[in-house]
Amino acid sequence: FFIYTKYFILSSFYYGEKFFKKIDAAFLFSCLYTFATYRTVDIYYRSAIAEAIALTIIPAVLYYAYGLIFNREKKVIALSVSISLLVYTHVLTTLLCSALIACMIIVRLFLSKQIKNDIKFVVVNLVKAVFLTCALTSYFWYPMLQQMNYQEIHSPFKTDLQLEALSISDSIIQALNNDITTYTMGLLGLVALIFPLFILKEMEKKEKIIYVGVVSTWVCVTNLFPWFLFQKTPISLLQFPWRILGIQIFFSSMIITLVFMKKTMNKKYSWLIIGATVVFLLVTSIAAKENYAKVIQSKHGHIVINEETLPRYTTSDMGGLYDYAPTEAIKERPHLEKHEVKVGESWEKGKYKAADNNITYTVASNKKQKVTVPVYAYLGTQVKVNGKVVNDSYKKHGLVNVDVNAGENKIEITTKYTPTALMALWISILTYCLVVYSSFKRFAPNKLKDSRYVTKKEINKKNENK
Repeated sequence: FFIYTKYFILSSFYYGEKFFKKIDAAFLFSCLYTFATYRTVDIYYRSAIAEAIALTIIPAVLYYAYGLIFNREKKVIALSVSISLLVYTHVLTTLLCSALIACMIIVRLFLSKQIKNDIKFVVVNLVKAVFLTCALTSYFWYPMLQQMNYQEIHSPFKTDLQLEALSISDSIIQALNNDITTYTMGLLGLVALIFPLFILKEMEKKEKIIYVGVVSTWVCVTNLFPWFLFQKTPISLLQFPWRILGIQIFFSSMIITLVFMKKTMNKKYSWLIIGATVVFLLVTSIAAKENYAKVIQSKHGHIVINEETLPRYTTSDMGGLYDYAPTEAIKERPHLEKHEVKVGESWEKGKYKAADNNITYTVASNKKQKVTVPVYAYLGTQVKVNGKVVNDSYKKHGLVNVDVNAGENKIEITTKYTPTALMALWISILTYCLVVYSSFKRFAPNKLKDSRYVTKKEINKKNENK
């Protein structure tokens, strides 16, 4: 966690400096973004490590997208690499950033004075970025599509988006309390909503657009937004509207930093404000932690972790166990939960031994018959019965189904990537290598300026000039 937080601060500072071109503003932005309440909620309350890591990548994605769309900078490689890292980390955050990039394109075209040239530049470079991103992430999306084509896969559970959205009052109260046992924008988000209103007339067009981002992302988190209209669309995969808080805290950190830059011209005064802000963030964080320690004890399912309660902790309130499972296999859910084996037509307790990369079931049979074991039969599953490889006809109802002989049978199951999936892996690796090589070639000096490496041709030319 310490390493992650350290990297988060450094990464936020790096892109903050690129956004604001000032060290003090970059430092403030990194502090605000790092101490944002929703990030703390992701780590401590939700233990959503993947989403917390994705928050680290968001500034990079939006910086390069902004440069390409608004400043006509050729950021294709940088944008593609940052999005690919986001894809490998957290898909839903990738989709949210993609939607935000689409909004950025619309805003750019709306503000454009040379719309024809801007459309051409943006479309051409974004198409390049899409193709490069697809190559970089082929190891992710190709095996997934291959499995979905092989058999019907059970999608993640869906929620009622309108019910999961926060009420306006709850959102504000939770923010005031800076309560990290709730899904809240925290004091940072609340300040970002209110404080800019006092200098709205002084704001430039870009600053107003960022403030609109703060307000609109907050509205989307609440039930003020008509989520019921999207319940039967792919947007329902979002599951919880408060996931958008990941984008909201980025905009909040941005707008507060911009207000700070606008109101502090004196350098000494600016660092004094930054110091006071850091102290304020530390105090509120400590208070939030103390409050968390008290409130969490009253939450449903809370367990004090020790040697006795650890087994219960790792098995209680487990959700999503059948996400991405073969749909047919879910019909046998009661038997799967008990690790039962189907011998002939009857289910019985299975004897198994699990290793790092395989699982072996020992099944006794009184005759030659079919046996179904509680293991999903994905594409690439390999089965051995008593050491002999079984052909691809092992799948039945989404589970491994094989013929066994009379007596004791050992059914060993493992899984491997298909040849085309391995090809997708190599495409991703080679593309990353090409990107690194291209970047090195671009930024490395063309010639060494050390006089020891001056070519013979250059020496002769110097002599001729003399």
